Amino acid sequence: MSNYHLVRWVRAIRLTALAAGALAFLSVVFVVACELRVTSAARGRVYRDLAAVPVSDVAIVPGAPTVGGHPTAVLIDRLGLAVDLYRSKKVGMIFVSGVDTASDPEVTASVRWLAAHGVPERDIFRDPRGTRTRATMQNAAELGIRSGVICTQAPHVARAVFLAQQAGVDAVGALSSIRLSRSQLPARVEALKSSLAVMESYLLSGPPSRAPVAQLGAGLRAGS
Repeated sequence: MSNYHLVRWVRAIRLTALAAGALAFLSVVFVVACELRVTSAARGRVYRDLAAVPVSDVAIVPGAPTVGGHPTAVLIDRLGLAVDLYRSKKVGMIFVSGVDTASDPEVTASVRWLAAHGVPERDIFRDPRGTRTRATMQNAAELGIRSGVICTQAPHVARAVFLAQQAGVDAVGALSSIRLSRSQLPARVEALKSSLAVMESYLLSGPPSRAPVAQLGAGLRAGS
């Protein structure tokens, strides 16, 4: 290889390395910016003290996986918080969202748990199309919910509040008692989810694909 070709080859490697480094740097900057945007949306709107939570239309319970058709500890924690809000008259109804399949009946299991803990089925709303947090908040907005208390764990709450606001729901977050460890929810995964939430909210023109309100609302109220 001549000196001329060697120089060009080395230069190409350097340019490629610089481009890769610049792309990695910009990616990190973008993720951090998205996290800051999501965090700022929830600032002053997340509560640990139940007494401080403002009165809202509903408690919003995002779905979480079930085991053997029964709620896991994470989901029970969210449902328990919703029951506390309902009993203290902070909310008049509870909106349970998630998937509702034979293998993972998140919504059905949630409704049964709430009914077993004294919540009348007339005050429980079902959203079986809440496959993601964004879909849950969009569905709530389409059904006319204008304010809500999102019952979830700390790693999720800022993103949930941000997505609710983007959907048009005046939401606050109430933190459940379970503290998720890093092994259960790596911080980097939540950072990527926050980035996706920001991208979808500002770059996509429409809500996620789901049934029209009339169809979804027809079976929304539990027991109807």
